[in-house]
Amino acid sequence: MTATEQTIQDAIEGGWENRHYNDYKMEAFRVKHYQDCWIDPKFWQAVGKTRGWNNSQYFSNMYLREWHTFIDHLADGKTTEEALTELL
Repeated sequence: MTATEQTIQDAIEGGWENRHYNDYKMEAFRVKHYQDCWIDPKFWQAVGKTRGWNNSQYFSNMYLREWHTFIDHLADGKTTEEALTELL
């Protein structure tokens, strides 16, 4: 499983819902709508829930830190897959 697939799977397990993505059908989703999730705060909150990011007593919004790290990686020229691999 790629980092992209794992991240989307984690978001779904964390309760994220997307109007284009009712079932885990990665191939159909990847082609058309996966870019929508990168800008959805609820997506990142759900990923954080699954990965335990929000369990820190110091960072109640740890998902924001990870989301910004993802954006920083993209700004540095990394691909989506490379940026998400850094967050695993």
